[in-house]
Amino acid sequence: MHSTLYVIPRRKVVLAVLTNSRTGALLHSTLCTELLDEYFDLQGPAALPEVPVEVDNELFVGWYRAPDGEVSVEVREGRLHARSTPDPGLAGWDRLMGSPTGGGQAVPITCVDSGRSRFLMDVGGAGSGVAVQFYEPGPDGRFALVRLGTLYERRPSRG
Repeated sequence: MHSTLYVIPRRKVVLAVLTNSRTGALLHSTLCTELLDEYFDLQGPAALPEVPVEVDNELFVGWYRAPDGEVSVEVREGRLHARSTPDPGLAGWDRLMGSPTGGGQAVPITCVDSGRSRFLMDVGGAGSGVAVQFYEPGPDGRFALVRLGTLYERRPSRG
């Protein structure tokens, strides 16, 4: 389940998008971007930069867990990728909702704001991306939490 709320007082606009599937972030990120641009001439969520923002990939790499599944962050060909896997108990529900199940594909994530550890997951459409943000760096600089729709906590290893 995912939701987005934009309040734009100077335009007297409130845009709310609520979804009821695990992959709802894919829909609402794209939908909000298109609606804000087309109807209100406003820039939606940050776009993928032409020149990637450089970060220390190792600070983000790891396995993160939440009650509804897990996210793994890895480096492939020099770029960070995230893979979201639902909890096995949710796989049937995800199939009914039209969501991908199983291990899913590792999708590139690109840093758009290194100061706030904000990334966009490239979902393939022009100007579209799913927000990914890392929180709470530890003494070694590695982040303890990642938000990809749900907040996931870093785990030392699978199992």
